[in-house]
Amino acid sequence: MQKFFIAVYTIFGYIFYPIIFIVFSIMMIFNKSVRMGALSRLGFIYPKENNKNAVWIHAVSVGEIVAVREIVFNLIEREYTVYLSTTTAGGYDMAKKNYGDKTELFYLTLDYPHMINKLINLISPEYVMIAEIEIWPTLIYMLHKKLIPLYMINGRIGKKEIKGYKNFQFFFKPYFNMYTKILAQSDIDKNNMISIGMPEGLITVTGNLKYDIKYYADEKKTEDLENMIPVNKFIITAGSTHAGEEELILKAIDSIGIK
Repeated sequence: MQKFFIAVYTIFGYIFYPIIFIVFSIMMIFNKSVRMGALSRLGFIYPKENNKNAVWIHAVSVGEIVAVREIVFNLIEREYTVYLSTTTAGGYDMAKKNYGDKTELFYLTLDYPHMINKLINLISPEYVMIAEIEIWPTLIYMLHKKLIPLYMINGRIGKKEIKGYKNFQFFFKPYFNMYTKILAQSDIDKNNMISIGMPEGLITVTGNLKYDIKYYADEKKTEDLENMIPVNKFIITAGSTHAGEEELILKAIDSIGIK
């Protein structure tokens, strides 16, 4: 049954490839961030071939790139070549900022057998880690067939995602069973994972990787910031705000008469 699903998935993928190619081509003309990674995603550019012990980590975007930071540096210290893939321009830029040339950074190709097979052969990883729940059927299936261990790290699933996975559990469940280990952020995530068909025996709660990140204060910037803070004034700090929220905060402050 699994071979049938992967065959249907692959056939439909190749049927729609011309449309995908046209869409990417149009977006490349008008969108610089898409243009940066489109050639890689379409299978025209690949990372260089590996010649030593390698681990492949896939982190789809900015949040995941930041979350895997301690793992990346730990592997580098252990003299592994770290291949780090992402799918967004934001993720790529963040990876460059965090890791510079310490990793083999690249955009993950589209999930087509000839592209994924070439990537796996070039990298020849000892094992692969995918941050959070990112189901790439061809990638997962080919790693499983090649007996390359696959780990889900920092796994989480929200209530909004559960319904979608449950509706298509017949398709996703076989891929969940192809993981070597699934590392969940919390007990809530573990229970949610089990509810969508992930095998309980593979799931271990390890916490959120973001809490393991070590931050180092820039003493000069800290001193400059302290000098900017008025003496004997009430200070309110708002972090991780989104569009429109600053205005609401200012109105709230004004309503209680803080000056």
